[in-house]
Amino acid sequence: MVKSTIESRKLRSLAFLLFPTTFWLLLYSFLQRGTDGGVVWSFSLESYQRLASELYLGIIWRSIGLALIATVACLIIGYPLAFFIATCSGRWQNVLVLLVIIPFWTNFLVRTYAWIVLLPQEGVINVVLQNFQVVDAPLNLLFTQFAVTVGLIYGYLSFMILPLYAAMDRFNFSLVEAAQNLGANDIRSFIRIVLPLTMRGRNCSRFATGFYSGCRGVCYS
Repeated sequence: MVKSTIESRKLRSLAFLLFPTTFWLLLYSFLQRGTDGGVVWSFSLESYQRLASELYLGIIWRSIGLALIATVACLIIGYPLAFFIATCSGRWQNVLVLLVIIPFWTNFLVRTYAWIVLLPQEGVINVVLQNFQVVDAPLNLLFTQFAVTVGLIYGYLSFMILPLYAAMDRFNFSLVEAAQNLGANDIRSFIRIVLPLTMRGRNCSRFATGFYSGCRGVCYS
């Protein structure tokens, strides 16, 4: 009873915070675009008609695809990293968490621009690949879907790691030991115990990564 009351209060608080912005967003979607970049207070379905055009539908589906790929890749990379950080000793744990947080101290545009130095045909990646004779000619990596995907993964990997780490840091690893004492192997212990109990952190991470990478994918598209 108490838990349901707390949950209902959380939902009401969330609705109170989201309602004003959602209302204005919906209201503006039915207004006309002005010549100076503003809006004309006249009811119109022009925005939704443009949204259904082939151009915008292509951008939307491309953005959803980029967000999905970036989210899955961040989950594959971030989950083991978060698990590793959570199982480290206290001193190293603080150092690793700091390394994850440090990118937030730099502007996103600056971090993304760094890949322009790494990905061109004369960049570091192509030079290394050619020196090790992995490729004969430089690869065209910059200004491609691959570059956009790499930028999204790099930019939002921290959003995947931190919530996962927060969930795993509170995880009672003695439950895994108990399961193994009862005959469960490492894989079964991970699937039946670790994954379900860290589900909330995974959901939060996937939402944050998918939402932000989807919005950024629209910008890149």
